[in-house]
Amino acid sequence: MNVSDMNVSYRDMTEADWPAIVELGRAQWLDLPELTTREIQELAAIVDIHLCLKGASHGTVVIDEESGEVVGVIAYCGPEPPSRRVQGWHEIAIAKALERGDALGTETSVYLRQFDADVRRMFVEGWAKAPRASEYDGRVALLILEPTYHGRGIGRALMEQALAWCKAQGSTFLCVDTDDTLNYRFYESLGWKRAVEFPTALDVFGATHEANTLIYEYEL
Repeated sequence: MNVSDMNVSYRDMTEADWPAIVELGRAQWLDLPELTTREIQELAAIVDIHLCLKGASHGTVVIDEESGEVVGVIAYCGPEPPSRRVQGWHEIAIAKALERGDALGTETSVYLRQFDADVRRMFVEGWAKAPRASEYDGRVALLILEPTYHGRGIGRALMEQALAWCKAQGSTFLCVDTDDTLNYRFYESLGWKRAVEFPTALDVFGATHEANTLIYEYEL
């Protein structure tokens, strides 16, 4: 079946979607030779995705109507930050992943905990570099779409839903971060303006992955 023939639907993200969203992250970002087993890939994805999701208070998922699978997600936040309870749920998921890493052995434990620390550091350092960071009252925290669904306007539809929700909540100035190994020009095509660009290096289980981190802004 051609991609153009596939039917998709959109609905609000729920807690039950988190495992599927983690798998999207694993497949798109962390299917790496340095992560020698599928389980280690999944643990790294749990850390990465749940750190993103703890910065979101709402989300939309894309469902393939034929398979029923989650094939895309956008998560976002308006002027009111996510509740401590929501943030706590994600911290619990990360803590459990780190504990499982400990059980797999010293090397896995060390690298997984370093990965967690590096990703947290990148978040903090990144926002500190944005000149107008104190003015942001909304954020797109996560956007993933399986590559086979690209080019059909699905990403644009997800972004439109996120912007509409944030605007309804009272947001006027949004931000999103990405890097130049991803499709950052997607944001530019929708009118987002690049606010800052800076080099970053992430230690992924002993291999250094270098990229330029980009923060974009959008005025509603």
